[in-house]
Amino acid sequence: MFSKVQQELFTEITQGCAIDLSGIDRLTVEQTPDYVKNPFRIHDFATTLHAALGTAIEALGRERGLPPQELRIDRRHAGLSLLSVIFHFQNGWPISELGTTQATSQLYPDKNGDWLHMMGEYPHLRRGLLRYLNCPDDPAAIAAATRKRSAQQMEDDLAELSMCAAKVRTKEEWAQHPQGEFLAGTLPVSVEPLSSSGRKALAPAKARALEGVRILSLTHVLAGPSIGRLLSEHGADVIELRNPYFPYQPSFEADTGYGRRSMWAVLTQDASKRKFEELLSSCDVLVWGYRPGGLERLGYPREKLLAINPNLVLVRLNAYGFGGPWESRRGWEQLAQTVTGLVAGSSPHDDPILTSLPCDYGTGILGALGTVDALARRQAEGGAWEVQVSLARTGMLAAAHSDPKATAEPLTHADIEKYTVDQPTPGGIFTRVEAPVHFSLTPAIVSVPSQIMGNIPMSETWYDDVPDELPPVPHYPSKLAREQKLLVPDAPYGVPLSSALGKKSLPPNYSTPKPI
Repeated sequence: MFSKVQQELFTEITQGCAIDLSGIDRLTVEQTPDYVKNPFRIHDFATTLHAALGTAIEALGRERGLPPQELRIDRRHAGLSLLSVIFHFQNGWPISELGTTQATSQLYPDKNGDWLHMMGEYPHLRRGLLRYLNCPDDPAAIAAATRKRSAQQMEDDLAELSMCAAKVRTKEEWAQHPQGEFLAGTLPVSVEPLSSSGRKALAPAKARALEGVRILSLTHVLAGPSIGRLLSEHGADVIELRNPYFPYQPSFEADTGYGRRSMWAVLTQDASKRKFEELLSSCDVLVWGYRPGGLERLGYPREKLLAINPNLVLVRLNAYGFGGPWESRRGWEQLAQTVTGLVAGSSPHDDPILTSLPCDYGTGILGALGTVDALARRQAEGGAWEVQVSLARTGMLAAAHSDPKATAEPLTHADIEKYTVDQPTPGGIFTRVEAPVHFSLTPAIVSVPSQIMGNIPMSETWYDDVPDELPPVPHYPSKLAREQKLLVPDAPYGVPLSSALGKKSLPPNYSTPKPI
């Protein structure tokens, strides 16, 4: 089953969970090798995260009347899932190239030989960073400007301006930082009661563990939307509300868009507020992925949320945790890796890089785990519950175990073929990393394909009918990967590729793919 380090990680991940996880005895782990050479045990981290979520979903299914299931997970596959946004294709073309990385979203040296990671992916963040640095939007000009200042000063100044930036720290430096000290006293996933009034039990399940569960998602980027995608794979009904005037990354939306229906809403407008409250009143879970205080500023403190829905499961996620001096700071995956020691510990000091996306995807998995655990507690005890997860706390979990002698085998065509599926949709054939946990009776599937945001009108609402049996599986092992018709990006996030895999152009024999 588990290796020693995987067992330790599983215990750390699930220490705040109350759901019966004895089904872990029916889990088989295929101990395949790392694909990225990294002293941190990123593949074991990914394996145990998915194992914990899969075991919790299987347990909730049993509590709702489904038979026990065998689970299987491939360690290498689990590691690849932390880069699913990169290994995602539309008709063979990499969707990740829809959103190119900005010059303002890079690591830059300061005057003392330290490094600062800035994040200016969105226009307003980019403008603010360039205004502060007083330089044009050019890597050389930005580097010249950062070399005139210290990383610590830039981090402090930009935080005051509500910009996104963080100094590269070692794991030990973060442990001594006030925010690191605060997070060390918190759980990777926190599940706490909000109230004990009322009771709302889920009906016995007909075919899938999360059927009939309604998820209202107000999130963006990767971590928050991943929660909805992961839960939809097992039957949850997910509706997201998105502000049409807020910037977004097309590749992120495509990756996390499976299984959700998306509706435009501006929660400062009366019509949108009425729709939000209508959906809130009859949902099971509200996922909030913006900074702390945002719901309150919109007029929805916890008391009002519970007045509208007394049995709500409220899932909140942010960058740096709920409490401590950095609670309200803006942050991204890259900054969580930068401050928690993942960057410093996995790359040379004079050439810092990021490898995979453990904080975003890891936080999404932890948020989904907390949601399933809270639903099980509500099933047993009633009341309302709150789940809290954060990117930096997840980064600390990812950095908790290391092996300086770790080795890796580069990704190959065989790996991509083994771990990806093709899913025909009205928008073409999408090739994506398959869900890493294989359930023996109820496979993880998403019947709703990835679609553009705002694809449903405000007149739509939750699905009423729950199918009596499993829907047909909408995907199949990737034919495009088997025929080597995927344009795989070269060395994404420092991940080594076999010499035959990285390409600059599609093969000469490429033709428009057809569904099987």
